[in-house]
Amino acid sequence: MTLLTLAGLVGLVLLAALGMFLVYAATRPAEFEHGRSQVIDASPEAIFPHINNLSDFDRWNPFAENPEKMNLHYGDKTEGPGAQSLWDGGGSAGRLTITDTTFPTRIAMRLEMQKPIGCDNHIVFALTPEAGGTRVSWTMGGRNGFAGKVMSTIFDGDKMCGQAFEKGLADLKTRVENDRKPALHVA
Repeated sequence: MTLLTLAGLVGLVLLAALGMFLVYAATRPAEFEHGRSQVIDASPEAIFPHINNLSDFDRWNPFAENPEKMNLHYGDKTEGPGAQSLWDGGGSAGRLTITDTTFPTRIAMRLEMQKPIGCDNHIVFALTPEAGGTRVSWTMGGRNGFAGKVMSTIFDGDKMCGQAFEKGLADLKTRVENDRKPALHVA
């Protein structure tokens, strides 16, 4: 077997493997949803403003950890339905819009990304009273285009988003619970 024939055979095997990978990726689910929850020792009324106001939301949102690098800006409105944050920098560009709220139990948002991969996802924060406080659930879902399907075969989206959601909810918990503690006054 000549070197040219061997290279051609290797090329055909690699091409076939790539084809099988792309066929497999095409069979991945068209819809996705990722979510996490955290119990916070506070009422829904105390937690709701920390999510419903985007400038406050971005103080604990792990996706906005470096607002200067992200070139983060807000629309004319930062709170409630119609509030928007926009960013373009650090390899990411997009817009987040509060689309609907039900005080004090639900905030719905729309995430539109242009970079690194385009998407149009929905986000819901649900605040449910339970023993020990309020369960805050953060979910995000949307449709996977072909690029999203390929990415889902390589990366575990639930693990990646889930870790960020867990960090954000832990930061929200700390923020809300610390807001409730009386300040110590030193004379």
